[in-house]
Amino acid sequence: MRSFAKVNELKAWILSQGAETNIRLRMLLEKNEDIFELLQVLEEANPCGQEYFVVFDSIIVTYRLKLNLLTFMKRSLKADARIIGLPISLSRSGIISHDEVTGRKAALEVIRMQKGLTVALNSDYSLGGSSLTLSNFLFINRFRDFDGYLMSMRSSYRRNLLGVLEEGKGLVFRRIDHTSFSSGHHELYRNVVERSLYPLETLPVEFFRNYPSEVVEVIGKDGRPAAVLVLKGYGDTLTFMFCGFRREEGASLYHNLLVYVIRKGIEEGYQRIDMGQTSEAAKLRLGCTEETKHMLVHHGNPVADAFLRLVSGKFSYRRYKVEHRVFRS
Repeated sequence: MRSFAKVNELKAWILSQGAETNIRLRMLLEKNEDIFELLQVLEEANPCGQEYFVVFDSIIVTYRLKLNLLTFMKRSLKADARIIGLPISLSRSGIISHDEVTGRKAALEVIRMQKGLTVALNSDYSLGGSSLTLSNFLFINRFRDFDGYLMSMRSSYRRNLLGVLEEGKGLVFRRIDHTSFSSGHHELYRNVVERSLYPLETLPVEFFRNYPSEVVEVIGKDGRPAAVLVLKGYGDTLTFMFCGFRREEGASLYHNLLVYVIRKGIEEGYQRIDMGQTSEAAKLRLGCTEETKHMLVHHGNPVADAFLRLVSGKFSYRRYKVEHRVFRS
């Protein structure tokens, strides 16, 4: 096992080892180029004790955070923890591996060597005795255009979506350069973070200005900026990273933001549209599918760890129970 404090140090070490001995690690760098680009920006914009481990041809991304262990109970019990995950509120896992078996083995190796509290967030698979965390919602695009998407919906869902679009008439969506992300846009983003039931971290305005994303400003019916969207397209996937909007605009504006992202993904030919976590009902009613995500809470002290396992259900996310049959077939 080796560890690195910087992505550039990690890359340099892998590339210095020779192609024959480290071909699998090189493949991980290439396949996850978007993640390592993001991590490099976060090292400057959101320094939080990032450390990257190389174990069994896998890469484990970690950082430090004061975490509320009782988030899903809507209570507070904060503790300093080493997090296995990305230091940003996205659903991607911090376990970067070729397959589930080696990924799980590598993550558990890192967890066992930590002395204090360690929390693995957003794992795509159980790490053994793990609880659920917030599910992710993915839209699989099988449509030629937005009209085809609308016509494939059952009538009640189509009627609701058309009602959302009617309420959104007058909104203007316009792309701006990410370097023009303003303090006003950042305030819209902070408003959403502060209202969130499951907050992790608040990114500074410098992150949005430095990260090469697609920023969309939404002008409201009163002519003022009402919302901002931050999107990132990579390969066959469009990712809905962040949004911000004025509280008084309410659910109608938020639903129009979701529809805009799906429409954009369909029209630009993306196969997958990653809609992120939270807002389960709204996203499922638009035809998204749920991806369960796992969480493991571990402590280096055996007594504390046994207690955490005993009460692990308190940390677990309660999944949304309603089934939505959005499409006719």
